[in-house]
Amino acid sequence: MASFTPEQLKQVDTFIEELVKVKKIVGEIHIMLFQKSHYARFLKAHNFDKEKATRAFSEYMEWRKVRGIDKILDVDLHQFELIKEFLPNGFHQTDTEGRPIFIVHMGDTKLSNLFDSCTPEQIVTYFFRELEHTWRMKGDSLVLIIDLKAVKLKDLQNKRANGLFGGSLLPMLQKYYPELMHRCFILNTPIFFQDYFEQQVKPAISATTLAKILITGEATHPDLSKSVKAEMLPKLYGGLCECEATCIYSDKGPWCQVENKVNYQDREGNMKKAKVQHQKGQGGAGEAFKFEGSDDDDEVEDLLGRESQMADLKSALLSGFGQGPQSLQVGHGIQIRKNFDDDNLDGDEEEEDDEKEIDERDIDKELLKKMFLGGMSGGGAAGMNLPGATPMNTQMDDEL
Repeated sequence: MASFTPEQLKQVDTFIEELVKVKKIVGEIHIMLFQKSHYARFLKAHNFDKEKATRAFSEYMEWRKVRGIDKILDVDLHQFELIKEFLPNGFHQTDTEGRPIFIVHMGDTKLSNLFDSCTPEQIVTYFFRELEHTWRMKGDSLVLIIDLKAVKLKDLQNKRANGLFGGSLLPMLQKYYPELMHRCFILNTPIFFQDYFEQQVKPAISATTLAKILITGEATHPDLSKSVKAEMLPKLYGGLCECEATCIYSDKGPWCQVENKVNYQDREGNMKKAKVQHQKGQGGAGEAFKFEGSDDDDEVEDLLGRESQMADLKSALLSGFGQGPQSLQVGHGIQIRKNFDDDNLDGDEEEEDDEKEIDERDIDKELLKKMFLGGMSGGGAAGMNLPGATPMNTQMDDEL
């Protein structure tokens, strides 16, 4: 609102008074939730036409109610980490005016994995959640960096992606989060991008939004270097910053006291770090990821039903705990006794003719299940964190 004239600031005050006291569009909860800049964005987006802005704000309030936006920050699905992995994105520092910087690595996007792992509704919910968190916790506007390095034309022309982002998400962002984007830098553009932008992107955005977009084939832009201090700008874009988990995942900024050090694209590396930390007495697999322990047998079964999750769980349990049944080596042609599901997994010696070759995966699953559930009542794996599940919330998955 720094660019508003005194007259425009008066119009904002009048607009707020009418929404709250006259038309009663805004209730007590939202009076406390919305800052003055929240109303100002709608008024500015409609060229200070109070009638249009009032109608737009009324629709916005109805949309918030229908989608449950007021409580969206409480939504935490494990798919959100998969979105970060297959569509790398995140916040990193601010510009000189304190606006948070949001980075999207389009060139590293794996669309097939993204749509196989997440529903369109979950992806939309993720981005609405990020935007809500932005204006509530970070700032009333943001700087967007879209990195197109190594992006392929077929990815830009992907029908599912265009239908979701261009046909669904973009119109809603412009309608319900107007003027939230202060500036957009599209970097490392390939030679075919200009034609694509003119034909596919430009017709779908407003003239006001278009004026905020700066495009270059280089890794940085002069205006970006001027508006962000070198120590706050990632080295990839001409700055000096190099975060441990890459700048895109660090979430470093005045809104966060602890820098994220989990690189969502490097699951194997994350597990190795967890093992090293455990060996040094710094925690281990139990502190590297956000999986919350549960004594719900069904939830554990659901976890073990996933190939990648079971492998991670097995690795964490066998490497993170040195006592009792957790130290057993499983698989690779192992022969297990018929009574392998007894409480004492080591069991007593039996005759060779009582031994039975069991499917390797079935053995792993049964042992892991016992270790996992047993650890929750006796110390072991209680409250243990695992990669790719932050935190597990099967009830929320069903709802969304």
